[in-house]
Amino acid sequence: MGDSSWSPPREGRRRYLVAIFHLGLYSVDTMSLTRLFLGWEAPAPQKVSDFLLPPGGSGSPDLSDTLVVVPTRQAGRRLRETMALTCAARDVALFDARVETPAFFLQSPTPAVPVAGPMQVSAAWCTVLLQAKPAAYEALFPAGVETRDFSWALRTGDMFQNLRESLSDGGLTVSTVVDDPPVELEELERWQDLAGLEACYLEQLSGLGLDDPCLAKIAHAANPTIPEGITRIVVAAVPDPTTLMLTAVQAMSDPLDVVILVHAPDTLADHFDDCGRPLPEAWREASVDVQDPDACILLAGTPQQQSQRALELLARHAGDHGPGDVAIGVPDASVTPFLEADLEEHGLAAFDPSGRSPRLHPLYGLLEGLHGLLASGAYGPLASLLRHPDVLAFLSEPPALAPRELLTQLDLFQGEHLPETLAAFRDEWLEPGYPVLQAAIGQLRRWLAQLKHEELPDALRAILQEVYAGRLVRPGHVDDAAFVAVARLLDQALHELAGSLVDHEALSGADALQLLLRRLSGQSFYLDREDAAIDLDGWLELPWNHAPLMIVTGMNDGHVPDGRLSDMFLPDALRTALGLRHDAGRLARDVYLLSSLVESRRREGHLYLVAGKTSHAGDPLKPSRLLFRCPDRALPDRAAKLFSDVPQARAHCPSTPVFRLQVAPPADVPASRLSLQKLSVTDFRGYLACPFRFYLQKVLQMDALDDSKTEWDALDFGVLVHGALQGLSEPTGVADSTDEATVSACLVSRLEASVTRRYGSKPPLQILIQREAAAQRLRRAAREHVRMRQDGWQTVACELACELTIEGMRIRGTIDRVDQHRETGAMRILDYKTSDGATPPLKTHLATCQDETPDYARVALDGKERRWTDLQLPLYRALLADRMSVPDEVTLGYFNLPRAIADTGLSLWDDYTPALHASAMACAGGVVRAVRDRVFWPPSDRVRYDAFETVFHRDLDEAVDHESFLAALATLDGELA
Repeated sequence: MGDSSWSPPREGRRRYLVAIFHLGLYSVDTMSLTRLFLGWEAPAPQKVSDFLLPPGGSGSPDLSDTLVVVPTRQAGRRLRETMALTCAARDVALFDARVETPAFFLQSPTPAVPVAGPMQVSAAWCTVLLQAKPAAYEALFPAGVETRDFSWALRTGDMFQNLRESLSDGGLTVSTVVDDPPVELEELERWQDLAGLEACYLEQLSGLGLDDPCLAKIAHAANPTIPEGITRIVVAAVPDPTTLMLTAVQAMSDPLDVVILVHAPDTLADHFDDCGRPLPEAWREASVDVQDPDACILLAGTPQQQSQRALELLARHAGDHGPGDVAIGVPDASVTPFLEADLEEHGLAAFDPSGRSPRLHPLYGLLEGLHGLLASGAYGPLASLLRHPDVLAFLSEPPALAPRELLTQLDLFQGEHLPETLAAFRDEWLEPGYPVLQAAIGQLRRWLAQLKHEELPDALRAILQEVYAGRLVRPGHVDDAAFVAVARLLDQALHELAGSLVDHEALSGADALQLLLRRLSGQSFYLDREDAAIDLDGWLELPWNHAPLMIVTGMNDGHVPDGRLSDMFLPDALRTALGLRHDAGRLARDVYLLSSLVESRRREGHLYLVAGKTSHAGDPLKPSRLLFRCPDRALPDRAAKLFSDVPQARAHCPSTPVFRLQVAPPADVPASRLSLQKLSVTDFRGYLACPFRFYLQKVLQMDALDDSKTEWDALDFGVLVHGALQGLSEPTGVADSTDEATVSACLVSRLEASVTRRYGSKPPLQILIQREAAAQRLRRAAREHVRMRQDGWQTVACELACELTIEGMRIRGTIDRVDQHRETGAMRILDYKTSDGATPPLKTHLATCQDETPDYARVALDGKERRWTDLQLPLYRALLADRMSVPDEVTLGYFNLPRAIADTGLSLWDDYTPALHASAMACAGGVVRAVRDRVFWPPSDRVRYDAFETVFHRDLDEAVDHESFLAALATLDGELA
């Protein structure tokens, strides 16, 4: 301990203070305090309460002169609760003590200079970093900075400030470390660059009349404010106070009595320093004597299975312990949502005292969308805004925009025009077919104008008031309580932004909004416990939970002990040298805390420790090293258990649908779709592939939409190429031209005009690339067209719309091209194909027969029974014959325009016979009768192109409630009859 009259010289004093705080070498001469050991045969709140309210006292206890310091807010709540119950049992009133967390010592209630708030700190760092030249800080930015924008400055500034926050816990700054560097500081040049930036940052704040929060904290700890009327400080079972807190306590210990309470027996006095911190060297090899470890140390698989294991333990003890006697620990937060869901399913409300992040709340999502709209106007944030439930609810208010119609039009517009930004929603594209979307886009443009031309806090308030004007807040509803809590945080942040001294002229609206989002994302909001029966406590909260039955999940390295403290600036050796929290100290703390949990339930209660095997993503997890603190003789069995395989609860169980899809026609399906009166030529292919999928597409009109599409799909490509080829039917003489360049220029010109109409004069790069690919196919098609013209063929029709009636059903189709030979009069019906590969007509129309193939679809060909899979070309022949006089010789075929342009050309069905045609028409009649009779079941097992593969992951018999479907169709037949 040393002679109390000695003091270190001024030079090197920082190292001396660091050393004594780190090693715990406190004496009466350096700090006037009393250290008391409470024992740990009961949980911490009971032991601390017994100290503050000793048994046998008379009258109402008065603790108004006592400041009690507890490690967390939840610990303070539990201590107050325990003290209140103690006084109630004694039938006396309690003059409550003042209970604070360690942060109390580091914040001045009346600072001489205004202290910068988090947004002001971030803005000051951004200003410094954006003005700094990376070349002047080569040690810090050796590779330069690739993108020096506000986002980079915000991230980098937060990283530097986090470093300063860590240093301030030890009463240090970057500059003080550089001025007196320990030998463990290996990159002095980098730290010198940091010190230079720190000086610029402090100068920036000083110019705004603000004090840095880290310096203010250090200054206040050296000269803390003693609350009026306080004569005693009780540090109650705080296992890891920071050096800065101890500095403040030391400064207050002269006029006040300071009592350090340690939740441990006095037989372990040599395991703690004078401030109650576990000594790393004393706990390095300490064992943790878990009662009945074979039964109480458990292994589970995923976080979900950890939750299930916890519920199994609750059920096992249901006869001995009610919900109020249970504590569940969640050092691994990924287990929390599963516990909440499982407990709720069993009628037990859970409470998470750790708070929730505003990032998960819809209000934050709305702000994110507005930021994206303001920063880039990109389609992503625009679409997220229009899909935001609160925005949809606002747009649904009078004059109402139907949400379903709005989202449908948004998907259709995106699929047609592939807009990348708000500017791509041009009125000339919106007016013809997207009136609801046009009105919604107009609202977004008005909001954007407000954000650009008004002060950001005012603009945001106006927008949010507009969106939420009709929202009612209902007392007792969790969602509404969360909304109020997040709204309050936002209101505070807006006040901070509006009242800050940050240079708003140098800060764009998008940057200021990003600053606001950053501020919100770093905060938490807390909900009332309401009727919650079980708390889900974090690791540091567990010693303050007095429940006799405690189940701790997430007993894995990285959570207990928690993640390593080292980072790129502060490796563990340097943290140790600077007297900051370090890995050995953290390990000692956690070994001690686990020991306290074990011992406080040894006489009465149960403690279960559950380690996970894998994360929710399937990544392997290590069991906590604390679970191996056992005698050497028990270690092999403990390791074998904790590294064993976990039986999967659903091993080898195939997935099954949670519910069966109800596909009976809803009441809003028009009668015209229930009794189809017309079919397109391509509808026959759909019905022959699968009657049930045909029903979903034609009757229910289910269709897949991809709003993430950024380029043409196969349908877009085909439509644009077909549109360009229509130029061969226009009265310009191009169809009759034998000049390849003329025909090619016409087709490419039509393609470019279509692309411009659809995507604007400056389409995205990917569209330009696809346009060129389409142009290459059209140029090769022009060559083939000229060759056919030279061979005597002339185009007599393009895009010829035809209609005929088959068994009372109107059949419609549009024939791509009809050619006729000038000399022979022979005719060819051609269908353009832009698929990647060239496929012959026979292969696309006929396939191998199957057992379930209906008789009308069967056909004999070359001595083998085949089935019709498509009737497109045969129906085109029938349509053309119904439209005009055709010669006896009509050939069917494809004009292929595949990706490999060398394969461009005709693929003719030369062996198409009258017998085949008769069979095809008989098949068409069979399909018409089946559709009219609503034969939509059973479905086909497999189809070549399944638009519903993402909907039905298993057999359709299991996924669809076909019994009710067939019954509904039978009822419908009776009603329509």
